Amino acid sequence: PSVDVSWVYLFVNCDLAYSWEAQAPFEVIKHEQELRITLEEDAWVTVMAFGDDEMPAGLPNYDPRVTPRVVTNPIYLDGDADGSWTAPGGKTCLIPEGRRP
Repeated sequence: PSVDVSWVYLFVNCDLAYSWEAQAPFEVIKHEQELRITLEEDAWVTVMAFGDDEMPAGLPNYDPRVTPRVVTNPIYLDGDADGSWTAPGGKTCLIPEGRRP
């Protein structure tokens, strides 16, 4: 609970698709979100989260002047329901400037 998580972002194929202000930045569970994504092709999603406050003092291997951040591994979705996952191919990611789109 001492680590601030203020902003949560969901990316689909590296494009920002959704963003939320965390419901409880200083609780153990920072944010809960149920989301239905409609896809016609295979895709991957990842979630990023950031805090506004500095890391709490006393955590080993963390500079307290650094803001909290987290990135999940990609989650692969079989959007065309063919039973296999096909990479969507190379593209330029669309990420707005700044942490708060």
